[in-house]
Amino acid sequence: SFRLMLMEYLVRVCAACAKLKDDERERLQRSGAVTVLRAFRQQLGLFLRVRATASGGASVSVSRPPEGSDVAERLGVVGKAALEFLARETWSGGSAPSDKPNLEKVGSILTLAQCAPPSFMKSVSGQRALLALSGLSVADLESILRSPPSVSELGPMLDDPRDLEDDSEVFSRDDLRRRLLSSPRAGPLTEL
Repeated sequence: SFRLMLMEYLVRVCAACAKLKDDERERLQRSGAVTVLRAFRQQLGLFLRVRATASGGASVSVSRPPEGSDVAERLGVVGKAALEFLARETWSGGSAPSDKPNLEKVGSILTLAQCAPPSFMKSVSGQRALLALSGLSVADLESILRSPPSVSELGPMLDDPRDLEDDSEVFSRDDLRRRLLSSPRAGPLTEL
């Protein structure tokens, strides 16, 4: 399911955001990646609102980031809220309270397998799915999440706002360098 792929992606995004050091945060601000990260955070917020409305007004809890937080901290907060919502949506049907996903460690864990419910982890299909997801590279995940079937299920989560910009725009030296050195379809996690 594309939901599981998005959940794996969000676990990795939250971990990357949590691990950024001050100098990396400053470099991120100067690199121009902020536009991509901000757009992804906005897409996640829209995704949460639409899904919550579609599921009969399910509650969505997004904690407020600290005052003065940067784009990575804000993305981490919204990413964790989206992950919690998707986990509830994916694994809540008929589960015992002891079989809920463990999402307290989001930000310090690196894969979805580290927070999946025990019953999912014990099932053969769950083990196969999580093993396959953990083996995907960031580029693989971003490519799959951009695919037409994924976009029809989840929406355009990884749209790059630069794709919508006018080609006649003048770019700074840093923007040009980043565009030349990075993949033309670099997503938020690639930018982190």
